[in-house]
Amino acid sequence: MLVRYAVPTKGSVTVIFSVSLSVASAAFCHIGVRHLEGSQRLWLLLLSATALGSSLLMGDALGGFWPGAYTLLSVFFLACIAMPWADLALKHYHAD
Repeated sequence: MLVRYAVPTKGSVTVIFSVSLSVASAAFCHIGVRHLEGSQRLWLLLLSATALGSSLLMGDALGGFWPGAYTLLSVFFLACIAMPWADLALKHYHAD
């Protein structure tokens, strides 16, 4: 028996969830590349790719697939740029 799951594509909750998944994917990517090694890195990067794919799957809530994909990828890249700076600020703050 095949179970079908319909992804919700309307509503502000879906928009917030898809953007949150995109930012979480960037955080997983940063942690996986900077702080882990071996199979832990592989699993976290796989989780990052899954979160980004799930985010893109719900991108229709942002006005269609391509506008949603462009918006979510932009959020992903901006979060990837901000993560090292946030990491540096946290290390500097906790060093004092």
